[in-house]
Amino acid sequence: MTNSTHSTFLNLLQAALVTASCLLAFPIPAKAAEINASIEIRSQCLNFENDIRSSLKTLLQDDSVVFSTLKIFYPKRDLSILAKVPIIIEDFGPQKQYRGFYGLHEGDQKKSLQLDCALGSRLVWSGLLAHEYAHILNEQQNLSSWMDEMLAQLIEINASPFYPYPRTDILKNHAMTPSFFSADKPFKTSEAYASNMLFGVYISQNFRGYRAYQELNHNIQSVDQFAASLKKYTEDQAQFDWIRDHISGENLIIYFNLALNVNRVTKNGSYLYAVPGWNGFSKESLISQSGKYFIEPGGSLRMSAAMVEQSAKADTISKIAPIYRVLKNENEFKIQNPQDDYDASKWTENFLVLINTSLNNYLQVDI
Repeated sequence: MTNSTHSTFLNLLQAALVTASCLLAFPIPAKAAEINASIEIRSQCLNFENDIRSSLKTLLQDDSVVFSTLKIFYPKRDLSILAKVPIIIEDFGPQKQYRGFYGLHEGDQKKSLQLDCALGSRLVWSGLLAHEYAHILNEQQNLSSWMDEMLAQLIEINASPFYPYPRTDILKNHAMTPSFFSADKPFKTSEAYASNMLFGVYISQNFRGYRAYQELNHNIQSVDQFAASLKKYTEDQAQFDWIRDHISGENLIIYFNLALNVNRVTKNGSYLYAVPGWNGFSKESLISQSGKYFIEPGGSLRMSAAMVEQSAKADTISKIAPIYRVLKNENEFKIQNPQDDYDASKWTENFLVLINTSLNNYLQVDI
């Protein structure tokens, strides 16, 4: 075992010991029937055939963590239909950036669910299998690409032994928070996948857990439709509080981006400005420099106070999209809308957040 491999194994083992507040604990019911899916093992994966079949036999039990998780998100669906989808175990190799896949693979005549057989991938097969099964169940649910992917990622982290995922750290060195409210499938960047997953975790934490998605797994093509369904759910659950009263597509974008930047639980335990499993940005603000920045619809840009002071278009920026300043003292963060007091010379906070809530146009910022 190389030092790199040993380090990776230790990191995975350490991650397995982390208890994330957003994850669910599953009771172990009585023995249930196995989902009898067709299994084909290809190429070098045949070297591990016995181990592979043993692992899949466990994961395809009706009472496994995979199906226990799916039942939480899809309590009314007949999960036995998943047995019709063949499973192919393949050696993906290092060239592929993903470890699981559902679709029509080149050379095949029928859609299949494919899993990589590398040891590192097999460690997270429960999450990968649940993720791809979610995509299958979502096919007839009339969901946008970003909603389909968000559900699949949430189901994956609930069925996986490892969370927070390393993918959440891919955003930490960025000043730009990318949007994921797009029709792209797959998303164009890994950062978009990370934001997508964290948005789903943020919503579940503030709206009484993952069971909220039982009402949010169909007929959603826009963030406004998502917000409307979420508001109806909170009313049905009698969640009469500040969060429920301020639900809108625009506000969900605003508060999620603020939560990514502030990432601090309030004194009363609210996660309105925090995201479970997210360790925060490593840099407090973008270094002041000349240039143009294009903020994606639904994304945000963290700026230093100096950048705004140097910008001749500061007043214009404030009118185009919401811009917030985040103040910090020893005890807590405070968020204020600078449009109420647009005197940049008085700002002493760590960073500013410019949020583009439009889902139609990219916001150009001249700095």
